[in-house]
Amino acid sequence: MKRSGFTLLELLIGIALGVILLGIGAPSLVNLLNSNIAHQYAQHLLQHLNYARQQAIDNQQLMTVCLAVSDNNNGESCLDANTAGASRLIVFIDSSSDQILNANEQLLAASDPLPNNLTLNGNRQFTQFSPDGTAIGTHMTFQLCVSQQPMVNVTISPSGRSSIATDSLICP
Repeated sequence: MKRSGFTLLELLIGIALGVILLGIGAPSLVNLLNSNIAHQYAQHLLQHLNYARQQAIDNQQLMTVCLAVSDNNNGESCLDANTAGASRLIVFIDSSSDQILNANEQLLAASDPLPNNLTLNGNRQFTQFSPDGTAIGTHMTFQLCVSQQPMVNVTISPSGRSSIATDSLICP
């Protein structure tokens, strides 16, 4: 008599192999997803930087870009260089030149809030795009970090162009 189907032993061996393969692949998948978070947010920052540069050219006025922290009294203010705690990147017309987004100043763009596992720092407090599209001052670099992943840098050159590069440093 011929039987079709699986025996209990064959089923248990198949499930055991599936669990082993899943155990091997799951950590790699988590690392891939975490790495993609930093690169996706870097692309998002790059879009905002290109927008700020284009607005400076189109409106023929200075555009300020900085990492911001919410200040309940004064609105949003730019973080000091190399300071953690940024909530997002903002692009605004800083008519008072105080690096604070005041009520009378116009916010042009703001990035999405940072995901919980992502940290963002900048080596300068802010950068400004001049009406000809150049960035005032030296290079500015934003460093995006996800724990145990390579650091992703978004750099603004004095020419006003922005680029993304993956660093060899591993984030803590």
